[in-house]
Amino acid sequence: MIEVYKYIEFILLSVLALRILLSRRNGLRIDNKQIEIFWFYFIWYTHSILTLIIPNTTLTFYFVHCTFPIILPGAMLFKARPFLLCLSIVTILFISLYFPNRKFIDLTYLLTYALILIRIYRLNSLNKRSRGFIPVYSLMLAVLVLTHLVFMFGYVKVDWSESIYTNYFAFLLIMTYLSSLTLIHVQFRRYFTH
Repeated sequence: MIEVYKYIEFILLSVLALRILLSRRNGLRIDNKQIEIFWFYFIWYTHSILTLIIPNTTLTFYFVHCTFPIILPGAMLFKARPFLLCLSIVTILFISLYFPNRKFIDLTYLLTYALILIRIYRLNSLNKRSRGFIPVYSLMLAVLVLTHLVFMFGYVKVDWSESIYTNYFAFLLIMTYLSSLTLIHVQFRRYFTH
């Protein structure tokens, strides 16, 4: 089931990337107010490609757990200064990929959760169009929480293969990930401006 899901995920992310490229070609611009959503799916797509090319390696494991909690807060905090954003992201990402530190990754995940919750709270107090972004941010938060749980299960050193809860957790992961991908495809046009 998980192998089939990997291919479904890759296809959905590839279609999303193709839709973004075609929209850009047709003169639409990504709305900078929600740029972190596109970073989120770009990281996810890159991880999906890495998983298909070199499965079950430490690099692919740490890639997603080091990039999600570093790039997303950077994109949320430094929207007005793209050069500073890129410089800080590349520096921190390089350090965390080559010197993975569990506590640092956990803290950056918590920072990401806080920033997304603040974003959801602020969107809730705005107009109806802005409130339409809340489900995407909520599913983005759910995906990050579940991804963080996978990271924590990875360093707990418990043999989860004998547990029946592994199947429930895998089902929850797949449903949340697919819901997030489906929702971004449905609300795709909201994230672009002319």
